[in-house]
Amino acid sequence: MTKIFSYQEFPWGTSEVEAGNPLSAGSIQLDRALMFLKTVRGKVLDVGCGAGNFTRGIKSARKDLQLYGIDVGREAIRIARKRSKNINYKAASAYKLPFKSLFFEGVVMFDVLEHIDYPDRAVSEVRRVLKKGGKCFLAVPLEASLWTAHGILFKIFGIKVKEKTYGHVQQFSQKDLVKLLKRHGFDVVSVSYGDYFLFQAVDVLYQLYLKLSGKRVQELGYTLRKRSAIPKTIISLIFFIFVALTFFETKVFSGWLPGMDAHIGAIKSNGKFKK
Repeated sequence: MTKIFSYQEFPWGTSEVEAGNPLSAGSIQLDRALMFLKTVRGKVLDVGCGAGNFTRGIKSARKDLQLYGIDVGREAIRIARKRSKNINYKAASAYKLPFKSLFFEGVVMFDVLEHIDYPDRAVSEVRRVLKKGGKCFLAVPLEASLWTAHGILFKIFGIKVKEKTYGHVQQFSQKDLVKLLKRHGFDVVSVSYGDYFLFQAVDVLYQLYLKLSGKRVQELGYTLRKRSAIPKTIISLIFFIFVALTFFETKVFSGWLPGMDAHIGAIKSNGKFKK
């Protein structure tokens, strides 16, 4: 039986993300976030930052910004604080952000909404802490979209591919996400995509392997910790080749075809919250 996903046992966000680097997992998401935030000045919050890989990636590219990060994982926050002294990290819930209203010029959420039980509460809090006209960037997998392998398995067969292995308790389509943002007074101004055929095929097979073997998913760093030098080198090489191929695959298809990952840019409007 597959063990339930744990945020505390293996902190996420430990592997570094580098903008524009085809060998860096997450670089497409980071590039899109930086593009959307290019006119933002001041304070930016990373909600669900884990050990701070994307937070550090933003800070590395935009040293002018004041970066903040929150996550429920206390060990993840401990690691984040140790790795970056110039970013303000707090252990906190997305449902109750420890900041006053109208505090931030920008908020980012990388692969967070699919993990939480009450997305509306989290997005409502994002709206509260954002200044008027503030920008919100979301990266969310489209696991309820018929354009994706994961979405087909969910919509047709009722299979939630990453629920137990990755803790994906929510399955979204692009339409779901746009509606969610609009309900909370956001205007969606940009949508782009990532992760296409190769990524989806390998990911589905990997989830099947995890379920059949009963193993827990881990980030690459944890996978390699107990390996000897030669297997470690081989695993790393395979991983980086895969990351590079999916990077260029996204570059080819993202302009005209929906993918697995949605990158959504929204602006806080002056409208009231719509219940």
